[in-house]
Amino acid sequence: MPKKSNLSEIKDKKLPVILGTQTKYPQTKYLFYDLNAFAELEEIYGTVNDSLKALRGGAVKDFINFLWAGLLHEDETLTPKDVGRLSDLSTAKEIMKTIHTAVYQAITPSEAEKQTAKKEKNSSPKNV
Repeated sequence: MPKKSNLSEIKDKKLPVILGTQTKYPQTKYLFYDLNAFAELEEIYGTVNDSLKALRGGAVKDFINFLWAGLLHEDETLTPKDVGRLSDLSTAKEIMKTIHTAVYQAITPSEAEKQTAKKEKNSSPKNV
């Protein structure tokens, strides 16, 4: 019997943020934290764990760094300064919530991934 597809459990991990709300032309961009984003954050902070600690601290520079890293999948030529110009304090709190959600989704396994890991663990031979 063929395996039941679990495509319905795959989440689109790109989350929308609206930038440039104080300008004439606000833009919808999509945050996505892939390995490249985490590699950039690791380069800035030393480790991914240290970057996550910095994110919890709430400093403006950390906000910009995480926003920048999450947008790199759309445009690799972006710089943190570009991102700083696109964002403003009036929407920072809402964007920060979206950053937290996107990072959490990126580092948290889906139910399908959990089930696969559980099956692999249960089917592997046990050492006696």
